[in-house]
Amino acid sequence: MEILTLLKANVRHKKGAFISVILLMMIITLSFSVTVSNNDNVYDGIQRAHKNADTGDLAAFISESELDDDILKTLSENENIERIRGENAMAFLSYKIGEREGKNPFFLLKWENSLPVYDEEIMEFQTAPDGLFEGEVYVPAAMKTVYGCDIGSEIMINTKNGEEKFTVKGFVEDPFLGSMSIGIKQFFISENDFERMYSENTDNENAAFSLLFPCRIIHIFQAESSGLSITEFKKELNRKCQIVDIALFTQSRESSDEITTIFTETGTKMLCVYVLLLIIVVMIAINHSIVTTIETEYVSLGILKAQGFTENKIRLIYIIQYFCALAIGGVIGIASSFPLTKILGKLFQPIT
Repeated sequence: MEILTLLKANVRHKKGAFISVILLMMIITLSFSVTVSNNDNVYDGIQRAHKNADTGDLAAFISESELDDDILKTLSENENIERIRGENAMAFLSYKIGEREGKNPFFLLKWENSLPVYDEEIMEFQTAPDGLFEGEVYVPAAMKTVYGCDIGSEIMINTKNGEEKFTVKGFVEDPFLGSMSIGIKQFFISENDFERMYSENTDNENAAFSLLFPCRIIHIFQAESSGLSITEFKKELNRKCQIVDIALFTQSRESSDEITTIFTETGTKMLCVYVLLLIIVVMIAINHSIVTTIETEYVSLGILKAQGFTENKIRLIYIIQYFCALAIGGVIGIASSFPLTKILGKLFQPIT
């Protein structure tokens, strides 16, 4: 009881230092909780999206003219591969979105309701998205951020029969190539448009992506028993069937995740340094407060000792005082992090 009485008196007497420690601890906890939680949410969300999209550990985008049955057979018989999944696509380079012209490779795929579709605000997913009619296209949400693309925007694609025009109907979540940090993108068109364009452009030259041409996307799933890193896995496949050499490009899921989370990872590492500095500041503030108290209150401390207070009891008062300040600041910081995590997630969503 006597310790509690002295603790209350000491807090009232050193109210400024007590509140300062609370505020600093609140900032530390809030900053760290929000950023780390957002980082975890981004990573977990990407993994769930990969699972829904059935993304392979390695994807090879190969021109139809370069792919043969021997390559597919070699892949299917490889002991390091669990399974493969292929889908038809069309590759192109020359396209326009409004007045802007793009020069990164893009791929047209048939829309099969395999990816979630965002609402108009790109904050929630539609529960029952509409299918695509001829002349309509779904694009990754990053197209809105990078190209200013919006619902109703027109995308022009060069083919051997002239320009094909598509109207953006909505935005999808593409965990593999959908990030703002990845230049290559996948567009999704109706089945009728895809089958027509695929058959019309089978004989196009593909050397410089000058026109639309057919290709295959081979998703390769590494066996759990493989034991190879993704780099070793990729080298092993190329050694056996030259799949990397003949591909237009290859992308691993691991590499895609690293690029997608580069901003959140960088932000978290920078914040760790910031939090470390704040912790040092808190320790300095606590030390300064204790030293100042000892220097200015030596008479009071002498009276306490005369009243039977041991050094351990006096130390305990300071320990409890600043432990309470740290605990209060931590609780306030964690409580404040819940709404801020949601806000931060909305800020990072267009990037990732």
